Amino acid sequence: MLIQAQVTGKSGHRSLAHREFWIPGKDDLWSEARNDDRIDILPDKKQWEPGERARFQVKMPFREATALITVEREGVLEAYVRKISRVNPFV
Repeated sequence: MLIQAQVTGKSGHRSLAHREFWIPGKDDLWSEARNDDRIDILPDKKQWEPGERARFQVKMPFREATALITVEREGVLEAYVRKISRVNPFV
């Protein structure tokens, strides 16, 4: 979706702004594509109790990706590879 706004000032000068948005479907959590390689990792909660499993949503400008995930504390405790897609962007 493209939203565009235009305004003309008293002096007759025009100003134009626009913004593109990705509107996902029911099973589509894919983020919009941009001209950078940025990904955001968002936790499902702000804190967890001992023994609770943490989940993170990976917002990325790709339909699919392969992630190397590590669990670390004073070094790497565990490492694994997981496929991430727009349908299931959680790790």
